[in-house]
Amino acid sequence: MGTADDEVLMGLRKAWPTAFIFNPGGQIGPHESTREQGERWLANGADLISYGRAYLANPDLVERFRLDLPLVSTDRETWFQTPHGYVDYPSYQH
Repeated sequence: MGTADDEVLMGLRKAWPTAFIFNPGGQIGPHESTREQGERWLANGADLISYGRAYLANPDLVERFRLDLPLVSTDRETWFQTPHGYVDYPSYQH
């Protein structure tokens, strides 16, 4: 989840008896997920954070978070087309 107001999401978290997976970027809209958003929702009771778009564009997402490296934005022009934009994003170059 991630497309509703915080108050609604907190209510869902309290009412949801099983694993609560939160997507800070949401399913629609222009927002990219950030590490800070994920940490905030883990502190608010989420069990798992989903980083769909951020992971597609950053195959080394865990390392980028760990080392506080910048994230690459996804290329929306390539969505739902060919493998380009899904499998060809490079890892961070030190």
